[in-house]
Amino acid sequence: MIAAICGLFGDLLNFLYELFGENYGFALIGFTLIVNLLLLPLTLKQQKSTTMMQSIQPELTRLQEKYKNDKEKLNTEMMKLYQNNNINPMSGCLPLLIQLPIILILYQVIIKPLTYMQGLTADQIAKLRELVGATGSNVMEVDLAAQAAKLGEKMPDFFTPINFDFFGLDLGAVPSISQPSLLWLIPILAGVTTYALSWLTMRQAEAKKTEEQKKREKDNPTANQMQTMNKIMPLITVWFTFTFAAGIGFYWIMNNIFKMIQQLVVNNMLKTESPLVVESAAGGSHNKKKKKK
Repeated sequence: MIAAICGLFGDLLNFLYELFGENYGFALIGFTLIVNLLLLPLTLKQQKSTTMMQSIQPELTRLQEKYKNDKEKLNTEMMKLYQNNNINPMSGCLPLLIQLPIILILYQVIIKPLTYMQGLTADQIAKLRELVGATGSNVMEVDLAAQAAKLGEKMPDFFTPINFDFFGLDLGAVPSISQPSLLWLIPILAGVTTYALSWLTMRQAEAKKTEEQKKREKDNPTANQMQTMNKIMPLITVWFTFTFAAGIGFYWIMNNIFKMIQQLVVNNMLKTESPLVVESAAGGSHNKKKKKK
């Protein structure tokens, strides 16, 4: 099942590669755009759910303080609050659960262009490994494809070289930490865009919080851990993209850029509806929607 889905995505990437004149970089850009558009309905649902949850957060906090010694009553009142506001607390998690396998499949397609873009068999790939002297399984297909393109007269008929060049960047090569080169741009930009995406997400979330919420979270260990992770993740991304072919890092950069644009657009769309809080079943508050004029 997974191999079949990978094959479909591989066919799409190969189609885009040929459409853009055998340019792997533009194919990855088009590939990333199409995938993000396909996931847009899930993204809209996730961000809308997050916005609604943030709007009732003050009431949730009030309930947690009021019923801190009665867990059963707290759960009952929280469920009433969700129901009165037409909120499913799990709806924000569902898109993430769906997106995770899609991301893993995309990763497989990008690192295995011989299997999923060109449809080569395991025996043919093994033959290529033998010809380039890369018999170890630690050499990824994207690296193998780049090496096989240099075989010249020894190149087998079943293999078609993939043009990994993108404005002087070899997207099939692995950036070397010990040898500075133009490829260093890939890990650096991957780290920068990862940080920018985290910063944008945090900024949008902070803008929707009340002063009381901000004050409560100031000394919150969980909030502090999230801030630390937002600083560490870009560094992990840089390391990650230094260990794989530049095509992986390039996809990461494009995906971050598209997600930032998407977040800005979706956030502005959701601003057309402003959640207001009214009386809830527990004597607290509950949500109405008001169109902005």
